[in-house]
Amino acid sequence: MQYKIHGDHVKTVDILMNQGEALIADAGNFAWMRGEVHIEVSQKNTAKTSGKKSMDISSALYVCYSAKCLVVMTPEFPGQILDINLTEEESIICQKGTMLCSESTVGSALFFQQKMPGYGGDGYILQQFVGPGLVFIFAAGEARQYELKQGEMIKVDPAHIVCFEPTVNSDFSGDLAVLNGPGKIWFQTTALPYWANILGQYKSGR
Repeated sequence: MQYKIHGDHVKTVDILMNQGEALIADAGNFAWMRGEVHIEVSQKNTAKTSGKKSMDISSALYVCYSAKCLVVMTPEFPGQILDINLTEEESIICQKGTMLCSESTVGSALFFQQKMPGYGGDGYILQQFVGPGLVFIFAAGEARQYELKQGEMIKVDPAHIVCFEPTVNSDFSGDLAVLNGPGKIWFQTTALPYWANILGQYKSGR
């Protein structure tokens, strides 16, 4: 499988698959495709990680049936696409909705869920993606990466979290999330829940 990320403000990831290779993505992230690609909707993708509640994700499985296939995925908002290659049993923890697509070998599990204002009935959700395989993560606006050393701490509005390594300890008991090192973390400069609230005010005529 080969890929290339294109674009300036609204990115796309062009994924060239060989016969038999497959991608998992939310249907809303699909843009266009070339070749004989079969789409299976409502694929359930669960992680094998012990100690974590597995989570069924309603998504689409894109399988290449011709010698070569091109599938293009794009987010619905300007931002950046992060490409993270997970080895066997390696994982990354992401805010729900940031995963653009992944190889079909990548599993997922529910990592954290909590009721928070502005996040609807399901609340604030973190998912854990487990390798092996490529994961493409979307960051709204600009992506910022930090690497925390052991004992280092950073406080953040949860809406700005994109993903972090499982070595990072997270605490969501207050208004701000507290992340403690060691490990890498990625933030996004645009918080989509707040944009949704602003657009909702215009829609309601307030």
